[in-house]
Parts: sequence; C-alpha cells; structure tokens
Amino acid sequence: MLEIFKNEEDASARNSYIDNLMLSGLGVIQYELQYGNVLLRFDADFDPAQVDEYDVAMKIILGIND
Repeated sequence: MLEIFKNEEDASARNSYIDNLMLSGLGVIQYELQYGNVLLRFDADFDPAQVDEYDVAMKIILGIND
C-alpha cells in the first residue's frame, strides 16, 4: 500500500503508529519503507528480498541516491 502525506512529519507519525500496533501484539505484521512524505507498506506475505526489490525501485522512481 502506498500512502502519500502532506509532509514528512505526518508520514513519520503514521509509520510510528503502525510500529506501535506491531509491538502491541495485535497480530499486525508489516514491512514499512518511508521516503520523506511517502510511506510504502507491505503485508507479511512479502519476504525481505521482495521488499528490498521494491525499495530499489522506489529509490529509482523518486531519484534517491544512497
């Protein structure tokens, strides 16, 4: 799921909220990648290698150089 926020702070707040849900023991398991005001979320059906592939693609799309 791709979420786009007005600013990076809002995206970070959403990311933190999801992290807290995962830590709460409610069974929420996701991978999250944040690029400024963009939050990209993956459910647990994705494996880490797949998430890495999306990470590389998003960085290319957004023009982010590591």
